[in-house]
Amino acid sequence: MAKIEELASLIIDEIETFQKGISQLQKETKRIEGLKLTLSTKKVEDSFSIFFKKLDQRNRVYGVELNKIQHRLDNSILFPRRYFIPIVLCLIVTIISMFFSVYQFQSFNNIEDKEYNRGANKVKSHIEEFFNDNPDAFKQYKTWKIKQ
Repeated sequence: MAKIEELASLIIDEIETFQKGISQLQKETKRIEGLKLTLSTKKVEDSFSIFFKKLDQRNRVYGVELNKIQHRLDNSILFPRRYFIPIVLCLIVTIISMFFSVYQFQSFNNIEDKEYNRGANKVKSHIEEFFNDNPDAFKQYKTWKIKQ
């Protein structure tokens, strides 16, 4: 029976400890229920407000810079201004050389025609002179020409 008494006393001690724990838990529960817990998001909202203001300022600055760059690009040309004069000079030289080549070609044709006519006239005058100096040859030529 001693063992039963020991077990009973242990169970009683455990129950007392359990009751103390429960009473303490009830006290804490009442204290917690009595507390009014308020959540404040003011600090977070202030932080976000500051962040968004800074972000908005940066976006404005970037927008101004982007507009400046866009304006510069709109006013720019396809090639730098320092290349404009050499390119125009090259075009002018090319056009002048083309006109000169056409002029030379036409002159060459005129010179060729003139020289041909001059040579033909020399040959005709030489043949006339030959026939004038040799009337027999002229008669033979006429006979030969009629046969053909």
